[in-house]
Amino acid sequence: MGFAWAIGGIGVAGILETLDNVSATFHPVTRLVDMWPQTLAVVGFVAGVLFAVILGVAARNRRFEQFTFPQFAGLGALAGAVVSVLALLTGAPLAIPVILTLAGTLGGAGSLLVARVAERRGLLAGGTDRQLLDRGD
Repeated sequence: MGFAWAIGGIGVAGILETLDNVSATFHPVTRLVDMWPQTLAVVGFVAGVLFAVILGVAARNRRFEQFTFPQFAGLGALAGAVVSVLALLTGAPLAIPVILTLAGTLGGAGSLLVARVAERRGLLAGGTDRQLLDRGD
């Protein structure tokens, strides 16, 4: 999950980096960080790992179809809020909690969407791993 969220962070960072390179005066936020892809990849990885831990506690032996998008979005927002606290402790601006919580919300809902698509296409079906998950091992 950490790697998936890191890729999402790199995607957002690509947009910010492009805006910064095309027009340095586009928005002052794009000037805050010189290397957006690396920065948001690390933040995305940490948030994704936290989301996976929170999901593991909240999900227990539940299946993806038993969750709603608002539930996953809420879990993602919680992960984003935890990362926000860590960012604030390292001196990040006060706008960061809003941005990271929103990004976590979108990441959580997106994670459920990807999981459901994978399940429908049979990417999660069959094999020993699926049998272990169904038994709760």
